[in-house]
Amino acid sequence: MLFKGKFAKKNIWLYGLGLFTVLGLCFASYSILTYGQTVIHSDTATAILLWDAIRNHHDFFPDTWIYGNGDLWILTIHLFCMIPMAITKHMPLAREMASVLLMLTAALGLVLQSRLFWKNHSWVLSVSMIFVCMMGSRGMLLYEAGYTAPILWLSLCPMLFWKGMQEAPGSDPKARRIYAILFLIFMTILMMAGIRHLVEYVVPMGIAYVLLGVISWGWREGVNDFSKIKATLGRALLLLGIPVLVGTLLYLGVCASHIMIQTDKNSLAFSESLEAIGIYILQYIHDLYGCFGYHPAARALSVYGLCNVVQLVLGTLVCFVVPVLQARRWKREEDGVKFFTLYALVHNGMIFLLFTFFDKADSRYLITSIVLSIMVSARYIYVYWMEENRFLQQSLTILFMIATGLECATLALGARGWEQQLAAKKVISTELEQRGITKAYASYWNAYNNEIYSDLKISFAALRFNDDEIFPHPWLVDQDVYLYEEGTPTALLLTQEEYEKFAKVLPEQFGTPLEYVIIDDLHTLIYDHDIIKEISCGILDGRISPCEMVISPEGGALEDGVLSLVEGGYSASGIITLEKGKYVLEIAGESIDDCELSIFYDGDQASYTLTECERTDTFVSYELSVKKELKYCKIVLLNHGTDTAVIQYVKVNTRNNHE
Repeated sequence: MLFKGKFAKKNIWLYGLGLFTVLGLCFASYSILTYGQTVIHSDTATAILLWDAIRNHHDFFPDTWIYGNGDLWILTIHLFCMIPMAITKHMPLAREMASVLLMLTAALGLVLQSRLFWKNHSWVLSVSMIFVCMMGSRGMLLYEAGYTAPILWLSLCPMLFWKGMQEAPGSDPKARRIYAILFLIFMTILMMAGIRHLVEYVVPMGIAYVLLGVISWGWREGVNDFSKIKATLGRALLLLGIPVLVGTLLYLGVCASHIMIQTDKNSLAFSESLEAIGIYILQYIHDLYGCFGYHPAARALSVYGLCNVVQLVLGTLVCFVVPVLQARRWKREEDGVKFFTLYALVHNGMIFLLFTFFDKADSRYLITSIVLSIMVSARYIYVYWMEENRFLQQSLTILFMIATGLECATLALGARGWEQQLAAKKVISTELEQRGITKAYASYWNAYNNEIYSDLKISFAALRFNDDEIFPHPWLVDQDVYLYEEGTPTALLLTQEEYEKFAKVLPEQFGTPLEYVIIDDLHTLIYDHDIIKEISCGILDGRISPCEMVISPEGGALEDGVLSLVEGGYSASGIITLEKGKYVLEIAGESIDDCELSIFYDGDQASYTLTECERTDTFVSYELSVKKELKYCKIVLLNHGTDTAVIQYVKVNTRNNHE
């Protein structure tokens, strides 16, 4: 039965709540497949581009793919692009079909968690609250689906860990082993995806399990049976430690041969001042409500005005009221409920600390905290309000139906005119196709979205426009897009600001364009050749700028086009090919006398020799003799010194090549 307890036989009409939940998913799917196609940006496009690279290179981790923020994409949205890309060539539709598939999979995870762990049907509340009522997070949860996969793992991993640890009388040892094995598999994959999952899953689960033993169990056997306590903690340590160790080793193994871009988001540093911490605390509360959504200046009795009431009430209920009520019922709860509640509390506490004290003040980082709060609150509302009190049961069911109906209305209203909006988004790619362009360059936010809108018929490469120079922007893309293609006409798309800054130097750098036209507010220049040859890119121009280099985790920073390497930090160029011949490699900067340059190459090490020529505090040079072509190698810089090395550039000068 959907509802149980003393009112079960008279609750047939409450199945309508489950129906409204399914209806909400249908409206969400409709919104994704219509409106979602009109809001694809370059980050959203990544999933399509990564799966396309996997398909083209026949490698799940393509050697030429450039990963961002130190994360490996494994069980993420790109896998859900596989089927849509196989059945349609319309890439905006394929991308949003993938979002629908992932949303439904995450919803299934919530159902499984509710049925197997909570042992009830509270999913009829949690699914609607997450995928329909969190209006402020629809971009991340529905259209981009960047934070949809974590919902699946938050639903499954704590449950699998708990069930894999159980040795209660009457429990099935075979089932326990299956749960433990599934946990080890999923957690290993998560740890292989990036170290940050340690904070989101492993550490909170470990702390929650120990806290449960201390607070709730009181380690019931006490010191007289200390061996049992050690055995229990030992099993927990193994179950958590094995995937951390194996996953991290696999992660480091893949990273060693791939391009992993690191940014300041990977570093952990305290907020700049106590005043900033106070501001971040207020921002934390503001962003909690912001994730639920708010329509400014909406009329009180309009659909959007009523939705504002829903968001405010729901946010207060889920994030503040129910957690307090849940604490008051602590002694009545089963150990499994206590464990998950503690896990959510520890996880949310860690996110709060990162948000306020460590300068990670971004509203999207709060989504997992809200999801966990919803899962705990949905169970509490279902068990203590909807099963124990007939009046509350019926009243809340009606209110949830109304709330879901209002949110469904906003999803439908938001999709109005989507076909015209999609046609407008395709204007740029259509105009370029009519001019015979198959390769184009633009700043990041104007590049890969337009590649998707061209249905991958035009290959885009992102550029970074610094104060006085144009660089590649290697971020979440196949590095092959920066390869020079002789005889290929290309287009350069510039915003108004970019055009005003570089208009005078463009003719000198790229020559006179065949055509200049403004398309959808973008200044578009058509050239009869591939302009990448005139852009500072790898060794094509004989210079590797800091913007083109990848920094090791915690190894340094890139600011204003200057690379800083701390002690033990290293940076690497993108993947390049060095033909047979002799080269002079030069490093310019400050405090670089303890920097070492090396060549990372998987092939025969006898294919080249590297000899140091000169070394000062501001200049280091090497002679490189390549006896046999080095395909897919990297130039690596390592700082052995205690002082921070500042790198301005690395030059690759040809000397009597092809002798």
